[in-house]
Amino acid sequence: MSDVSVFTPLSAHEISLASAGRVPTDLVHVYDVLDSTNQHLLDLARRGAAHGVVVLAEAQTGGRGRQGRGWYSPAGQNLYLSCLLHAAPGLADPGAFALVAGLALAGVLSDAGVRGHGLKWPNDVLVQQQKLAGILVETAPLAPGGFGLVLGIGVNVSMREATLDQPWTSLARIAQGDALLDRNVLAGRLLAALLPAYERFCREGLRPFLPAWSRYDVLDG
Repeated sequence: MSDVSVFTPLSAHEISLASAGRVPTDLVHVYDVLDSTNQHLLDLARRGAAHGVVVLAEAQTGGRGRQGRGWYSPAGQNLYLSCLLHAAPGLADPGAFALVAGLALAGVLSDAGVRGHGLKWPNDVLVQQQKLAGILVETAPLAPGGFGLVLGIGVNVSMREATLDQPWTSLARIAQGDALLDRNVLAGRLLAALLPAYERFCREGLRPFLPAWSRYDVLDG
């Protein structure tokens, strides 16, 4: 099992590099503390933020999950990321994108050697019934008109101690290598997978993602 001996702060430049240039540095906004990355990005959307803007924070004081639940957000330990996606003409079911985002994250984890993880519809990534990550999709009114999606993703990265109301795990507990324990690498790879997945989802809907869902669906059967 790998560990992190040196704290590496979030860096817009490093995230852009890890995304293979998919996300320009000037679209990545990193903060020490926010109430909620999703809420901050909702506010930016109302002021005309561009498609693909990403907001990350070292810590959240009011992180949100689905149905108004809180999201535990200690400083410097996990990934708290939100991305603004402008609605495309073919976008028919915005809520279903939570599943597509979960599949993108699951694929990034698989490519890095993580095993035994799966998706619990509609927004949880689990490892042996322990929560590793959560996804929140909210619609955002855009200036001067139209709407977009604010996609929020929280991943437990180096967290080893927490008192939560459900079983949880972290990459530090399960990862065999240390690549994904670098939050900049994880964020960049995740964005590089998410953006083309969103484009395909807008063109083709959920259907092309169903085979991958059948592989990762922990509720199957």
